[in-house]
Amino acid sequence: MEALVRERREFMAPPFQEQDTKPILRAGHFLKPTATSYSDAQPPSPPPLSLSSSSPPPPPPPLKLDFPAWRNPPKCWKKWVELMEPEHSATWQRAGLFEAVKASAAAPVVKDPDLIIGMAQRWSPETNTFVFPWGEATITLEDVMLAGGYSVSGYPVAGRAETEEMVGIEMRLNQAWSELRKGKSKKASDSPWMKMFMSSGSEIEHEAFLALFVSRFVFPRSLNVICKSSLPIAVQLARGKRIALAPAVLADIYTDLSQLRNQIDSLAGGRIKVDRDIADAKLTLWAPFQLVQVWVWERFPKLRLNPNPFRKGEPTITQLVRLKSRNLDNVGMALDSSGRSFQWRPYSDHGSEEELKSSARCLIACGLEGSRKNIEWYHPHRAAMQFGLDQDLPSWVRPSSIEKPLGNVRMYVPSHLPKPGVTARYLSWWEESKSGSGNADHDAVKSERTSKSSKTSLWKCMEEKNLSAPPGFKRKWNEPDSGGSSNEEKLMVWELLRSRRKDKGVVRNENGPAIEGSGRAMEGSGYDQSKKRETIGEDDGKERRNLSAAEMQIKELRARVSKAEQDIKVLKLMCLQKARYTSHCHQAVQKRRFSD
Repeated sequence: MEALVRERREFMAPPFQEQDTKPILRAGHFLKPTATSYSDAQPPSPPPLSLSSSSPPPPPPPLKLDFPAWRNPPKCWKKWVELMEPEHSATWQRAGLFEAVKASAAAPVVKDPDLIIGMAQRWSPETNTFVFPWGEATITLEDVMLAGGYSVSGYPVAGRAETEEMVGIEMRLNQAWSELRKGKSKKASDSPWMKMFMSSGSEIEHEAFLALFVSRFVFPRSLNVICKSSLPIAVQLARGKRIALAPAVLADIYTDLSQLRNQIDSLAGGRIKVDRDIADAKLTLWAPFQLVQVWVWERFPKLRLNPNPFRKGEPTITQLVRLKSRNLDNVGMALDSSGRSFQWRPYSDHGSEEELKSSARCLIACGLEGSRKNIEWYHPHRAAMQFGLDQDLPSWVRPSSIEKPLGNVRMYVPSHLPKPGVTARYLSWWEESKSGSGNADHDAVKSERTSKSSKTSLWKCMEEKNLSAPPGFKRKWNEPDSGGSSNEEKLMVWELLRSRRKDKGVVRNENGPAIEGSGRAMEGSGYDQSKKRETIGEDDGKERRNLSAAEMQIKELRARVSKAEQDIKVLKLMCLQKARYTSHCHQAVQKRRFSD
């Protein structure tokens, strides 16, 4: 039985904002994986300004944001929800989307674009976390599950119809979708779709209702248009099948946050020229970003006004409807100075067995596949205190698939008292990361991600580990032509440096550093001793620089190996999903042939 949480005795201290007491030795509960040394820990990418800078954060850049998934619901949508609820609410409960459907009929949360931009300025695309002067935090699967009402567990979003009945219903939905595309707009728009199915008495009205829900509120691809990819999802949800919508929603949020961060950096660096007649640049973010603002309001209570009175049975997001942010002169400064009031655990404990299983999935570092076939890495171990656990050095992750069966795991359920803390070595590591001295590994990783030799490194790593493609798939990669290999490629770094020193004629003095000369003992009584000492000093400095360069090369090699391992995981995930999809299609075709 695998344990998700590791218990051991460590010197523990209160969180970053409560450093009034000295560390004490006590039993800590840590979310795996944790690092054993500073070199094994993965530092986050720094925000635009250094964390240790005493200057105020910069104001948000002129940027207009468009949120297609964060709008008022379509006309008559609330009425359609009320008509469908009496008959299908039990099905929505089984499918794990009852609260999400109910929330879609409510008025949307009031947008605060400056708050979203301020959070994106602190987003780390490398670790998918928010980086503040007082620590790291992130939007987790638990947040998407509890605030958005989406299920963490269940079948993958890319799943297909499994029975003949489901295949037939999907075909009927496709026919209706194609019929609407024959109109003048050449689109299957929301309004004609509702006119076609709402209160029509059609046998597939429920499936059509859920197709609009998925296209408009969960995975929008185009404005006011029914997405064809939502049809198979709607067919499965209408049968009460639980689909893991939360991982895909979170992956889309991560992707759009990284896109927004890159856009902000481009504007700040002057790489995007904004037209003088247009005050702001514009960026469209398709993910449900209302969950990001709800996350901020839940974690930073001082940034919002008091929420609406809580009513039992209502989704969490509806409690914040018509709520507004406080008027802030500088959002970034407010975020960076709110460490003491940050709510690590704003939600109550999970009670039912299903909630505990979902909570266990929220603790596993894994790869998440979004609705756009985008893959993002989920790092809950970097924000362990959001789950009531203690924080230690975050290690590099070898992600697993979210679709992997949970199996038998041993889970630790923390109480609200005592409060979680951090290890003493984490405090020291965080201070070094803030000062910038801990970013050497991050720079090596970043340079590796942009290097042209990443595919070559991936192939070499797979060859060394003798990895092959999954059964039924041919290998689609070949060894790149390196143009021959030199002897230097077979040497370790320190051997390479030593061989180069020998080629230059470096003579090792038994009583001192190396002396650069012709490769043989120096002769002549007129040799200038002062010149000799100068040469010794220069060579000693070169040797130290060579050793420093060697250390950097070693760090870069470690980063390359880690990146290659993650790329291998991505390939395996994609191959596994392709195999499952092919199997589903094959079974559906066989069933059709058998029925014919």
